[in-house]
Amino acid sequence: MIKLSHMKISRKSIFYLLIVLLTVLGVYALVRLSRPEEAPIIHHSTGSYDLRYDAVNEYAHATGKPVKIFLYSSKDADSQLVVRNMLDALKAENNVTVFPDLLYVDMAEYDGKDADLYVLNNWSVHRYPAFFVLSVEDSKVSISHLLEWVPDAPYSIEDVRNWLTEEEFIKKPDE
Repeated sequence: MIKLSHMKISRKSIFYLLIVLLTVLGVYALVRLSRPEEAPIIHHSTGSYDLRYDAVNEYAHATGKPVKIFLYSSKDADSQLVVRNMLDALKAENNVTVFPDLLYVDMAEYDGKDADLYVLNNWSVHRYPAFFVLSVEDSKVSISHLLEWVPDAPYSIEDVRNWLTEEEFIKKPDE
């Protein structure tokens, strides 16, 4: 028995206190470990989908079909111009609120961390905002139908309209 001034603490009390403490720590650890991972796909109320950059290849491999991607940065002025002045205008023009199956991949968290190098090394895309189709076959990634932003010669709304038409997001004008 331990005496602390006027308090008597028995070994039995210390044992029970340790059991309670270990139980609380165990429950806390289980709760932290069992928390679900952040979803790689985020569905917005507008109907659009965001996919984390680090999950794109795995997602494309899992779907077994080509994935149509709009690569952008929510912090980038060129990307905002494309979203507001081109994509939003084309949605309104076609009476849609979303282009289904067009995955938005936001590179904002990579800005300042050589984001262009991540994209170039993995997909051979030199700059965003960009539209492209990504396919994964036998763990080999391939890019097709690339529409890439070039600051000296940026693409136009007509270029985006053509890309969306070719990828069957919108109908050809004569249909």
